[in-house]
Amino acid sequence: MNGEQQQICHYLVISDTQGKRVIPLESSTYSIGRDPNNSIPLKSRWVSRQHAILLRVTVPNSNNYLFRIIDGDLQGKRSTNGLRINGRSRVSHDLKHGDVISFGKDIEARYYTTYTAVDPKILESGDISDLLSHIDEDEENVLEKTLITDHAELKEVYETSLIRLASFPELNPNPVIEISMKGKLTYLNPAAIQVFPDIQTLLLKHPLLAGILPVDKHYPEQKHFEREIYLKDRCFQQLVHYIYESDLVRSYVVDITDYKKAEAALRKSEAKNRALLDAIPDLMLHLNSSGIILDFKVPKGHPLQSSSANFVGQNIYQILPTPAAQQMIRYVRRTLQTNRTEVFEYESLVDGSILFYEARIVTITQDEALAIIRNITDRKGFEKQLLYDALHDALTGLPNRNLFMNRLSHAIELAKRRDDYLFAVLFIDLDRFKVINDSLGHIVGDQLLIAISRKLEACLRSGDTVARLGGDEFAILLEDINSTEDATALAERLQRELSVPFYLDHQEVFVTLSVGIALSTTGYRLPEELLRDADTAMYHAKSLGRARYELFDQQMHDRAVALLQLDNDLRRAVERQEFLLYYQPIVSLATGHITGFEALIRWQHPQRGLVPPNEFITLAEETGLIIAMGDWLLWEACTQAQRWQQQFPKASPLTMSVNLASQQFSQPQLVEKVGKILAETGMAPGTLNLEITEGTIMENIQLSKDIFVALKRLNLQLCIDDFGTGYSSLSYLHRFPIDILKVDRSFVNAISPHTDSHGETGSEITQTIIMLAHNLELSVVAEGIETIEQLQYLRERNCEYGQGYLFSHPLPSHEVEALLTANPTW
Repeated sequence: MNGEQQQICHYLVISDTQGKRVIPLESSTYSIGRDPNNSIPLKSRWVSRQHAILLRVTVPNSNNYLFRIIDGDLQGKRSTNGLRINGRSRVSHDLKHGDVISFGKDIEARYYTTYTAVDPKILESGDISDLLSHIDEDEENVLEKTLITDHAELKEVYETSLIRLASFPELNPNPVIEISMKGKLTYLNPAAIQVFPDIQTLLLKHPLLAGILPVDKHYPEQKHFEREIYLKDRCFQQLVHYIYESDLVRSYVVDITDYKKAEAALRKSEAKNRALLDAIPDLMLHLNSSGIILDFKVPKGHPLQSSSANFVGQNIYQILPTPAAQQMIRYVRRTLQTNRTEVFEYESLVDGSILFYEARIVTITQDEALAIIRNITDRKGFEKQLLYDALHDALTGLPNRNLFMNRLSHAIELAKRRDDYLFAVLFIDLDRFKVINDSLGHIVGDQLLIAISRKLEACLRSGDTVARLGGDEFAILLEDINSTEDATALAERLQRELSVPFYLDHQEVFVTLSVGIALSTTGYRLPEELLRDADTAMYHAKSLGRARYELFDQQMHDRAVALLQLDNDLRRAVERQEFLLYYQPIVSLATGHITGFEALIRWQHPQRGLVPPNEFITLAEETGLIIAMGDWLLWEACTQAQRWQQQFPKASPLTMSVNLASQQFSQPQLVEKVGKILAETGMAPGTLNLEITEGTIMENIQLSKDIFVALKRLNLQLCIDDFGTGYSSLSYLHRFPIDILKVDRSFVNAISPHTDSHGETGSEITQTIIMLAHNLELSVVAEGIETIEQLQYLRERNCEYGQGYLFSHPLPSHEVEALLTANPTW
């Protein structure tokens, strides 16, 4: 090598998970970190987003330069895991040929200088070792002399470079402070003023300024130094630069409190992790791909703890059962290939008991893995119990709906494969179980359900299934039967067995069952369909009087579908206002003239035509639709009555009678609704008769009385409908502010000179009701009058009013107007 200066080439060789990269260093500044926007991006979770800076520094009096590496970013924020040069932590360092730089835990780089330019192919391959091996000792000496870093001029250049980097202090988010060499405060950037508001007062007494003047230092020629300052609960890193040519001392201050806390937390965490590792009740094995144990930790209580052997160097086959050891080696190799965690379970016989273990395999290095083996015997037992609980009823211990449906599905699939396979489902409901719960309490009710469950189980064969579906409902899957008689015989046996009283909490309790039976002969595809049909048959049994069983037939399903369709149509009818009113005249039996009408609802179905009320009123009551229908009926009837009162004026205005359903009568807003309708329609209150059945009244006598009193304040007429057909209300009759009794048509139709089976005639019963009403100063309306003889009898008993087919069938409004115009007399 001659004495002429040659251009030196600089290279950084990075080794990471991606392999090796050779980067020629030519620019003045490089940013290094995890952020992909860095000049030199590093892919590792141990590397900070902005981990370090490479700063090019020109060697004085030459055309060469060297590189200084600085930990952190341009704002002075240090990296999380620090920077190590040749194994030692550094904040900054002037790089020399062959220096080894460690970023975080898993990325390493080497710095090389050479007079020889590297071939592009070598740059692509990432291997320049062949080239560097040819750098002779003389060349290295020349490089070392050329790039010597303690040259005074070089240090000055380095200071100039740092000054260049910090040339925008106003924009720097960290404090920048300048004082003169004589200690005069010359500059504070905005960040310094905000963070240290007292520095302008304390000046050199402030901890940041104390002891930084050159005269305070042992080596006045020093160009810079750094230290850590604690102020209250914060920690700051202070980098002090002496700029002699400007007679300035400049400080760059970075708040490293969080870094310090993180550092302390990391130390604490490491100590804690060590303690936790010792406390973890898992067996840990450090293995290579051949299953050789490189290290181990045996937890307290583990079967291997009793052995004093050192397992290092042994094969996994020596401590695990052979099947488990085979699995372990297979999963270790898979983990090392895929770098993904693998998990498997195995069993081991220890002291006569089967123990369950879970092994979790994670990668340590390319050739080594960690196996974490946990005893999961308790968890397996818990999972087994959870599975049992998920499929069984908590109260009775019987299979629940989920398990029953699962077994029913299997039976259906078996029936598809075997033509001779027959099975049945029995749907069981306890009759009047609510009465037992309400009277004896839920504890006795639960005891009864448990006792019934045991009896049901006792009646079955070993292969059959009885399940509790919920509440007081049970289901039985009777498999592989010969005929329908097997299912009906079981139903009859259940009826007999459960007819024997139960003795619970010193109480004798009787129970009956309603049972629906569905057979597989129908060819069901889904278990839900079969259970549905058995349920339908059970409800049919209940409708026929309870305590019996019924076999499902298609007509039951058709009726259920028709009822569902009727329910849907009825809901739409309310929305579409498909209802209309018919009116039946009420006649004064004294004069024979019409005095009023009873409003009766009809349904104008778009497909079925006019539907009578007996086909939909019960359903409307069950679904709650009766309230909306009743509100509409009352408003429409009052509107029509007011119109007729004006159109056909009389000395006594026409009255309008409207029936109130039980749900309407019990509404809290009933009185308010009625008053509002009267006000909106303009109908005179005294001409509105509200009819309530005595059954509705007797449901809650005190509440009924309160509602009657409130309605009477509106000056309405109140009528008890269908009197005599309900409960024994004679003793309560005088308590209610009523105006009219309406004799039920069954008594009027029975008016005859012939006696009934009890020795009484319908005439005598009707006469008794009329006399009772008159004694209480009430008017009487007899409904269902169809013959002249009935009319004559009622007139002779001074019955005030009557209605029935003898006078007129219920009529639409336009026919009523024609009738009123004709003004007939009976």
